[in-house]
Amino acid sequence: MTKRLLILVIFLGMFSVVAEAQKKVNLTASGRYISRDLTPEQTKRKAIEEAKREALNKAGVSETIQVSDFLYQFEDNERFREIFQGFTSTETGGEVMVNEILDESKDFDEDGNMIVEVVIDATVFKHKEKSDRSFRFTVKGIDEFYDEGEFMRFKFTPLKDGYLKIFNVTEVGADVLYPYKNMANPVLNERQDKLFEKGKAYNFPISDLFDERGYIIEFGNQGKEQEFNLLIFVFTKKDYPFLEKPTVNSIMTWIYSIPPDERMVEQHGFVIRKN
Repeated sequence: MTKRLLILVIFLGMFSVVAEAQKKVNLTASGRYISRDLTPEQTKRKAIEEAKREALNKAGVSETIQVSDFLYQFEDNERFREIFQGFTSTETGGEVMVNEILDESKDFDEDGNMIVEVVIDATVFKHKEKSDRSFRFTVKGIDEFYDEGEFMRFKFTPLKDGYLKIFNVTEVGADVLYPYKNMANPVLNERQDKLFEKGKAYNFPISDLFDERGYIIEFGNQGKEQEFNLLIFVFTKKDYPFLEKPTVNSIMTWIYSIPPDERMVEQHGFVIRKN
């Protein structure tokens, strides 16, 4: 009994350390941006960036804040860019996720400058750890454009041992590209906790159950002539299972729940063109 109690005390102590190092704060914040040459959508994005900075400051992340949107730059698709406004990273102690834009307004001053103000509902993830610059990987072989029905192959090479998750996010939804899991037919499942070895090049798809030519490129949104996709590679030092239904918010929350020194994240965007 004493031994079991000791184990419980140790576990609770470890939990307290993790909780202290990884705090989550929900709050509202506002941002304002004035522009002369930007479009209304671009000005709105700048206002959202200012609101994110305020959210980080209100949560106590008071060091020098470097905000960078966690999104792929599809210049000709404002809707796709807007989806990823919530992905924000900082180098100094915090990350912020925009849950909802509660209010926005647009006005002009006496000089004709556009003024956009926003109020956001945000979640700030506070970290004590800094990112590990040596924990990296490379991805090669992803093209910028694919025609519907083509196949995609790419090469993943980690510089250290680790575990990989790949998400595919589009304007209409999200899914887990790797490791593939089929609840209806488990024989198709890929190993969920595969260790990727330092310096070894892995060709994707890595499972023999997929077509040797690669992942087949399919249209998810049949009402358009092209579709924007974002592959999010998340490489971690430990195996952190992703157990939620994949959505933009669930993916973001899962990523931000992992300490920065335990993960490396990259995005690779591509466009599918309808034949």
